[in-house]
Amino acid sequence: MKIKQYSELLFYIPLTLLMIADFFPDSYLSNGIVMKANIGLLVALFVLSIVLKQSRNVDDIQKINGQIFALVYLVSLMAVLTLLGGTSQSGFGFDNVVVWFVVLISIAEIISKKKKMNR
Repeated sequence: MKIKQYSELLFYIPLTLLMIADFFPDSYLSNGIVMKANIGLLVALFVLSIVLKQSRNVDDIQKINGQIFALVYLVSLMAVLTLLGGTSQSGFGFDNVVVWFVVLISIAEIISKKKKMNR
């Protein structure tokens, strides 16, 4: 079933909309009703992703590729939204030390998992 395979990618749609609303608070996406629906959809897709992931076997290579994709996607999205003139209202930007710390931890975890796989 294809939805099981791509269920995690559906998670990025509402996440992207939330980030756009955060970087551009005066846009239509920042409307309270839209934000509540978007957050509900995000939580539902996250739970669906967890449930579907348990029902299929995911090997370590797919997990690492998923982590790499998520990291590259989020950093790229932050870069694009910043270049378009947006500023994060929640502090989720390149000038935040915590964001860089999380990115470095994610990279270290990916490298660690890759080394364990090669042994």
